[in-house]
Amino acid sequence: MSFERTIAAPVETVWAALTDIPRRAELFSKIDAVESLTDGPFGLGTRWCETRTVYGQSSSANFEVVELDVPRRFLTESVVGPRSTMEYVLLPARDGVSTTVRVTSETTGGSLIYKIVEALSRFRITRCVVENNTQDLIDLAHDCESRQAS
Repeated sequence: MSFERTIAAPVETVWAALTDIPRRAELFSKIDAVESLTDGPFGLGTRWCETRTVYGQSSSANFEVVELDVPRRFLTESVVGPRSTMEYVLLPARDGVSTTVRVTSETTGGSLIYKIVEALSRFRITRCVVENNTQDLIDLAHDCESRQAS
């Protein structure tokens, strides 16, 4: 699934907000907590644990940056049963005043039990992914645009 939003801020502002791992729980309203698992600046191999409330239950996943093209694109991988990837692509406008952010989520693999649960819960899982990614982009836009206004 892919989600896209144009944000009224230059690519550097959007990149800085999106890659500020210690601040993710503050920035994204659907994230309850974040724990950095690596030291240093955001880069290839950066890892963190992110906790969200899903269907009333706390759910944590570890993420790792496995591909990186600063400040245009990064790909994270998470293995929680299946292998999940999140690709973040930042497309700056020609005038440099706005940036389109595209987030693509993909899940592959998983055990037979996971695949059965996924098939039975497809609508619920899809709704959760849509809600989380849509709200994340709203939150990202609000943060970046308010920084530009001040």
